Amino acid sequence: FTETLTHRLRDRLSRSPLLDLLTGPHGIDRYTEIVDPVWTQGEARAKVVAVHRQTSRSVTLTLEPNAAFAGFQAGQHINLSVEINGRRRTRCYSPASPEGARYIELTIGRHDGGLVSTYLCDHAKPGMVVGLDSVGGDFVMPAVRPRRILFVSGGSGITPVISMLRTLKAEGFDGELAFVHLRAS
Repeated sequence: FTETLTHRLRDRLSRSPLLDLLTGPHGIDRYTEIVDPVWTQGEARAKVVAVHRQTSRSVTLTLEPNAAFAGFQAGQHINLSVEINGRRRTRCYSPASPEGARYIELTIGRHDGGLVSTYLCDHAKPGMVVGLDSVGGDFVMPAVRPRRILFVSGGSGITPVISMLRTLKAEGFDGELAFVHLRAS
């Protein structure tokens, strides 16, 4: 109950024109982020809630986005930002989670010489806050789902298809489905 009341009060206050005037020129986000870095209205951010290292060359992050994140369609990519040595670095990653899920799952493979992938593989931990700058990509399913679907993927292109499969499962899809994946050699 207390947490719900706190969130309602925070949301109501943050939309107040008087508060906006009093917190100028930076706005309320610069003050609320002092309390909790994901308490922003204008910047989409996420807190890392789980980190799984299945191999030495990959890490799976489970992210809880804030209310400023507008979501994604299965198959799209998300620009994830992280601060490394005082500089903000951004790379795009495809979620494996279904669209509309509370949490976003990203599996990041270490790339030799890759600054962001190496940093996340070595240093990601629960509680870390990352930026979610934008969502993009046209590789999405049609709004009206066909009764028969064939998915073909290769290499790391499996991730957006996993998101699509999980989305179809969450929707209760009962049509025919075939999935062919070609491994990278």
